[in-house]
Amino acid sequence: MSLFLRAGSVYKKSVSSYPYIVQGVQSSILMATGDAIAQKLVEGKTEFDYKRLLIELRNNIEKD
Repeated sequence: MSLFLRAGSVYKKSVSSYPYIVQGVQSSILMATGDAIAQKLVEGKTEFDYKRLLIELRNNIEKD
């Protein structure tokens, strides 16, 4: 079985067993990616601000 088929199978099982956790992880990854793009390309920062990302993740978790 190829790596992608196996990963897809694990993903499907995870979503059906733990939908809220998987969706939370997905949204956190997308938010972190968006923040990295914003910091590097839009703001032109040379170093990634991890503290800012952690604060945003914490605020996102507290909203739910």
